Amino acid sequence: MIRKTDTRFTRHAGRESSALGFTLIEVIVVVAVISLLMSLLLPALGAVRRTAQQTECLSNLRQIGVAHQMYMNLNREAFVDVDLPHGGIGDPRNSWLTKLPRVFHDSTLALRSPADRSPYWSVDEGGAWDGMTLDQALDFLEANPGETLQSSQISRWSSYGINYLLTRKFGAYVQFQNGQVKTSEFHRLQWIPRPSQTVHFTVMSQGEGHKNSDPLFARSDHFHSDEWFDYPNQEQLPDWVVREIEIGIHGGPTAGWNSRSNYLFVDGRTASLTFREVYVDKNRNAFLPLASPP
Repeated sequence: MIRKTDTRFTRHAGRESSALGFTLIEVIVVVAVISLLMSLLLPALGAVRRTAQQTECLSNLRQIGVAHQMYMNLNREAFVDVDLPHGGIGDPRNSWLTKLPRVFHDSTLALRSPADRSPYWSVDEGGAWDGMTLDQALDFLEANPGETLQSSQISRWSSYGINYLLTRKFGAYVQFQNGQVKTSEFHRLQWIPRPSQTVHFTVMSQGEGHKNSDPLFARSDHFHSDEWFDYPNQEQLPDWVVREIEIGIHGGPTAGWNSRSNYLFVDGRTASLTFREVYVDKNRNAFLPLASPP
């Protein structure tokens, strides 16, 4: 026997089914709200990420400072040296990149800033440069003790570099005092008049990001602050300095007085500072030990 369909039940079930779904307008509203929340949260998340990178970079520099203190203790307060070229020939065996890890209980120093996006890291280390890594270079030199390396053969080995003034390679700084020539050297701790206010290490140029960025300095172990003090237009100095170091890697413009980077001072202190805070002019800066505080 065929039963007549209960139309009241069928209509009621249809109403329940539609109540459990979403209309097109509701979906659009939900998507719009999510998009709005994401637009509000992404800048905050970006700021958190940048702060975390800055903090980790400072920690790397602090670790380098500890290793350097250990090196000085073993070498009568002499500073570690440099020997990676920026256009010439050098011997990595003399560089701080090989000497500091050796005294740091053979532990691996954290030499790469988390904010470092340089393409001049080796392909083997996630970069785009077909050059030797530090380990490959040392293996090569061990197998060929009479050889040296050209800058074109090496990749980026560290995010960080030394103030060239504070090395034995530099020699002496010449200045005039009371009509007489005076020379000063800065490669021992006792010869630095203001250790807490003299920059020792900072972040090297990544080799791109600004018209003056220099790929050669991106693969070197030092920067030439000794060439900055006589730069003819001191107001435009940030545009020149970025060929060697990254003054804006942790905030502000790529090249400007408000560009922010991390610095390790001779006494082991680290700080995240704008370029204006470390360099006012050639007589007030934190790169020349004889200059007044910035």
